[in-house]
Amino acid sequence: MAEVANLSSGSLEPTVKPLAAACYDNNLVNSQGMFLGDQPLRFSLPLLLVQVSVILVLSAAAHLLLRRLGQSRFVTHMLVGVLLGPTVLGRSESFRGVLFSERGTYILESVSLVALILFLFSMGVKTDLSLLRRPSGRAVAVGITGSLVPLAVTLPVFHALQPSLPEDLHGSSLITELAVRLSLSSFPVIADELSDLDLLNTDLGRIALTASLITDVTSWFLRACSAAVFLVSEAKSPAFTAQILASFVAFVLFVGFVARPTGRYIAYKRTPAGSLLSEGSFVVVVIAALL
Repeated sequence: MAEVANLSSGSLEPTVKPLAAACYDNNLVNSQGMFLGDQPLRFSLPLLLVQVSVILVLSAAAHLLLRRLGQSRFVTHMLVGVLLGPTVLGRSESFRGVLFSERGTYILESVSLVALILFLFSMGVKTDLSLLRRPSGRAVAVGITGSLVPLAVTLPVFHALQPSLPEDLHGSSLITELAVRLSLSSFPVIADELSDLDLLNTDLGRIALTASLITDVTSWFLRACSAAVFLVSEAKSPAFTAQILASFVAFVLFVGFVARPTGRYIAYKRTPAGSLLSEGSFVVVVIAALL
């Protein structure tokens, strides 16, 4: 259930109704067009195309205006997200009902999730993991400081605000998980920022990239642990708790001892230098990335 803070009363009160379940008609996929009497935005494919077009056009326009001020694409993407979100345009029920209704949001979220997975995979492929083997002292210091100091500040603040939270969140490990997620940086974002600013191959860029990689490895480990702790705390039976921990360990072992060796075999053994991946190898890589 979505909840919004009512700041005027100094407490958190539910001010947004729960999202209703959306039912789909299998025939409402592609429209014949408005000239034949259809309403294109009632169909899934035209609505998705309009949503993606609006997001891309606004992102490109914002970047065109803000790049003269030295702002990167990440900043423009954040601003467009705020503009289209419930803070600005999303406050209008007519805008939200036409362009970002519950029925259309589910499909857009699914497509964006797949795009995010492929983006993270592409950034991981470009990452030089040798930076972790012999990192400089400055990079290690920046990485550790960038991970622990924000977390040390965020955790007490979250726990101090706990009395203002809904009663069902009192004593919940969700607060710790949110603190971990909000206090740690993301390596793909830092790498994209350095690339936009043409700092990727400089000494400063290498230090920042190494520190960001250390921070990201630490953050993913802490996120996985916090998510496991949250799921375990919400579990009602020891058997379910054991399943959660076993699945977490199995996933880590699968990535380390199956997925990574398979990727190295395809890259170095099955693919000659300078040539493209075969169709079968490409399918295997994409499936592994989506897993």
